[in-house]
Amino acid sequence: MVLMKKKIYFVHTGLATFVKTDLDILSKEYDVNSYHYNISSTSLGKIKNVLFSLWYSFIEVPKCDVVYVWFGGYHGFFPVFFAKLLGKKSIVIVGGYDASYVPSIQYGVFYTKGPLLWCIKKVYKWASYVCPVDESLVKSTNFYADRTGVGYPTGILNHMNLDEKKIKVIHLGFDIDRFLVGEKSNKSVVSIASVFNYSTFQLKGIDLIVQTAISMPDVHFTIMGVKESLFRVIPKNMMVISVPKYVEIIQKLSTSSVVLHCSRTEGFNATIPEGMLCGCIPVGSNVGGIKRSIGECGYVIDKADKEAYIEAIKSAISQGVTLGQKARLRARSLYSLERRTDAMMAIIQD
Repeated sequence: MVLMKKKIYFVHTGLATFVKTDLDILSKEYDVNSYHYNISSTSLGKIKNVLFSLWYSFIEVPKCDVVYVWFGGYHGFFPVFFAKLLGKKSIVIVGGYDASYVPSIQYGVFYTKGPLLWCIKKVYKWASYVCPVDESLVKSTNFYADRTGVGYPTGILNHMNLDEKKIKVIHLGFDIDRFLVGEKSNKSVVSIASVFNYSTFQLKGIDLIVQTAISMPDVHFTIMGVKESLFRVIPKNMMVISVPKYVEIIQKLSTSSVVLHCSRTEGFNATIPEGMLCGCIPVGSNVGGIKRSIGECGYVIDKADKEAYIEAIKSAISQGVTLGQKARLRARSLYSLERRTDAMMAIIQD
């Protein structure tokens, strides 16, 4: 007797590396039907996308065993609704914006008011499992982005009542064999983000990185993934690569001594562990999962302060390769692809 593979309806808004990793994992074990919900900035486009989502959910959810949605948003509303209606399992992966509340930069779904927030709350209530990629997205306080020192309550449970039994944190996993340690260039710092507008430029702390680079002329900075037109000034000791290929990112990480991330809010920042896997010493803001990733293998900054980053980068550079080797071992133990795979399979088979 041949056992039929479970069928999974995989809904996403774009195949970022970590989203594609999950798609690849699931496709090895199950019959996966992937649906790409195109994000639109126009009212007509949004209406069209919602109608397409309704139609495809109506057709596809009855044929599947599990609905798997990356990020909370409009795209998850109808797939999770029909799964609930038909008694099927649904899993929603929570990544950052979909659990955040940061008034100082007007960021996060729990800061916004209106149909998106209503929609996401419904998705979380209807879903069988809600799976943040970091504990901070369940319940935490962001002190880093609040200059008053009071802190912003962020995470799902700070803003809505939800059965905690269905919240399962599943950390991201990385194909460790892809990350190599090359010959390190001393006094080299790399920062990676996906930035296409000025609000995200500030959110990711690129403005702070520029200020830091200006004050450290003897250190070479590389920023990858940020539109060059967003910079008011690019220091002489800074190189900007606006649209890097993933192989270029890994190559740059493998030869840099420090990986830097100054974000004012974050769910789980992938570039910190990716840099650590390449032997970089991490320096990052104390938001989201960054502190957990770094541990004792780098420097965690508690305030958005240029001087604090300057001192941390100087200390990191003075450490040499030893701390970078320690960072690589930590990332290997925390974020293996096998750990994420096992956790995903356990929930699907539950």
